[in-house]
Amino acid sequence: MLWDLLDNNEKARVIIRILYHLAKTDGAVTDIEFTYLVHVGKKMGFSMEDVRTIMLEDKELNEILPYDEQDRMQVLYQLLFMMDVDKKIAEEEEKTIFHFGLKLGFSEYMIKDFMEIFRKHDIDDLPPEAMLDIIKKYQN
Repeated sequence: MLWDLLDNNEKARVIIRILYHLAKTDGAVTDIEFTYLVHVGKKMGFSMEDVRTIMLEDKELNEILPYDEQDRMQVLYQLLFMMDVDKKIAEEEEKTIFHFGLKLGFSEYMIKDFMEIFRKHDIDDLPPEAMLDIIKKYQN
């Protein structure tokens, strides 16, 4: 319910903060992680400076998350891509993915299946049908 009370700008800021939180869980935000944050930010209407400002705010996460399935899936995808963008998956990142994946309402098994795909493939060679197959597997 709370998600619907946010305007589009506030929703986008929440997502950028969540992605930034994930990026810094392994100790530092790499250049490629920052580039991905800027890429996502631009899709949401933010400039690079807007993204930097959101990062510098470094507010505590309020974890207001979407409940619409498409929006929840989009956030999970963005988290998974952020986790793997530097081609290193740290244990802290995995824990963060599980935390948010469960908060978004996805099953532990579905999240594990997604994680396994990202362990096996780089973002550049990730077969799109593999992610769709997981979604189909858990949609009843």
